[in-house]
Amino acid sequence: MARKRTGYVMIDAVISLIILSIGIYVFSFGITNITLLLKGRSYDNYVLSSVVKNEKEYLANISDVSMLREMDVYEIEKKDVYIVRKVVDEKFEMINSQIRIESEYADRNFNILSFLGESDKNEDFE
Repeated sequence: MARKRTGYVMIDAVISLIILSIGIYVFSFGITNITLLLKGRSYDNYVLSSVVKNEKEYLANISDVSMLREMDVYEIEKKDVYIVRKVVDEKFEMINSQIRIESEYADRNFNILSFLGESDKNEDFE
């Protein structure tokens, strides 16, 4: 005599439902983290553009290479900003500014080539 074993079918259904629930939870957690990462990156781009704008204004106000600070370190919007300036050409007073922003999501680097005392009024970084 063969008996029906319906209990095993119910256990399999419950285990499958638990595994499916765990999979959906892990997937939604991953999507949430990706969304937060992208939001943080776009905000980093905003901070980077404001730092670039401030750097261009700073270089526009300097009239001599001897007055130029070689390195600046400060914090803006809970992000560390490092600016290293190097003179590329002393005759034309051309400056290379390397800007680095460190945040919890990523490090962003940007190089600017500028002339002292010259501002780009037509450029909009926002």
